[in-house]
Amino acid sequence: MKNSNYKILPNGHEISAAILMVDKNNGVLACHPTMQPKRTMYDLPKGHVEVGEEDIDAAIREFGEETGLGEYGQLNIKDKLIDKGIMPYIKKKDIHLFVYKFNGYIEDLFPIMKCKSYFTNKSGKNLPEMNGYAVFYEGQFHFFMPAICNIVTKYFNNEL
Repeated sequence: MKNSNYKILPNGHEISAAILMVDKNNGVLACHPTMQPKRTMYDLPKGHVEVGEEDIDAAIREFGEETGLGEYGQLNIKDKLIDKGIMPYIKKKDIHLFVYKFNGYIEDLFPIMKCKSYFTNKSGKNLPEMNGYAVFYEGQFHFFMPAICNIVTKYFNNEL
């Protein structure tokens, strides 16, 4: 069932907005969703675009909520984002990808990164959406969820 608060594309798909943060060593920021078992499937900071919200603003909002960085956190990134367009993601959902080329090392930001977005689990416990961060390099993209791995790989293969 579709949420009426989320933006729907003309093709009927929901849209998520994501930021692919790449550092000066071509490391990619990876976020570990709390609901995934430890050391499995990582994700990019991303989330739904709300009705009336611009995709770029949703990407920045989600990036800030899930990392504590961005417009709502420690980095001012809006003018530095590269729009890579909307692409297929998963069934009935597309993703609008923005790339942020960080002129530093992502690992240096770990001490200030903290997820600010929470959900309530089945037991009623309030948990952060993301519970850890990593940096992946070519050859490690398989640690991302399959659809994200595909997108990140296409970016590094200059297919986007």
